[in-house]
Amino acid sequence: MNNHVPARSLLRLQLERLRRASWLPLLALTLLVLSLGCQSLPGAPPPSATPLALSAVEASPTAQPSPTPSVTATPAPASPTTTPIPPTATVAGDVSQPEAEATPVPFCEDPQAREVVARLREALAEQDAVALRELIDAEQGLAIYTSWWNPEVRLPPTEVERLFTESETVYEWGREDGSGNLIQGSFSNVILPLLEADLLPATEVGCNEILHGSTAGLVRLPETREGANFYSLYRPAPEDGFELDWGTWVVGLQRKSAGTRGYVVSFLVHVRWEI
Repeated sequence: MNNHVPARSLLRLQLERLRRASWLPLLALTLLVLSLGCQSLPGAPPPSATPLALSAVEASPTAQPSPTPSVTATPAPASPTTTPIPPTATVAGDVSQPEAEATPVPFCEDPQAREVVARLREALAEQDAVALRELIDAEQGLAIYTSWWNPEVRLPPTEVERLFTESETVYEWGREDGSGNLIQGSFSNVILPLLEADLLPATEVGCNEILHGSTAGLVRLPETREGANFYSLYRPAPEDGFELDWGTWVVGLQRKSAGTRGYVVSFLVHVRWEI
């Protein structure tokens, strides 16, 4: 076999090799251009890439501000109407406030007034001068009238203490109805017998009303005692006896002091049949 290659064939072979070698870079460049073009073509799938871990704010293409919640303003409640505390009212826990004055009880419904009258009858029945003094005003003492038109005889507290034991002190109690005779004597000799005869055995009691039997004279309070509160203790005449044989004692009461509860005996008036 003849291995000798003609020069012309060899030259053609070299040219062929050179031609092949010259278009390889061009082919690579063409493939690169085509590859880049495919990425920008519409509908071409993008190259897969490993996603980065982004924060919630970075992942959002446009960060929208958080909407401000709508707050409905609630109007403040109206201030309650404040009732001023009267200056005399007692405030709980405040000892500096004066006590409020209690609502006064009508005199004739007040049990304290009836109690004083009952205690007076006990003191007279027992002739207890100490108990009697406790029932009268410490300054004014006790005024006694033998009738509404006779003058008062005022007994100071120091004399009340010895009314039932001392018989030397003589008082002028006024004058007798009809005869006009002067009434003189001690409390024990003149007034106490009348109290024992008419006040202690009294069976009927009136409030701000003078209970009495038959009489030709006036039945009333002394002029200086008009408008005063009182109880009347009435002993009626015996059913089978003399109809004019009756007697009443008026017990005048007054409050111990203005705005306080409790009473004292201020005066006594004897009422009986008159001509």
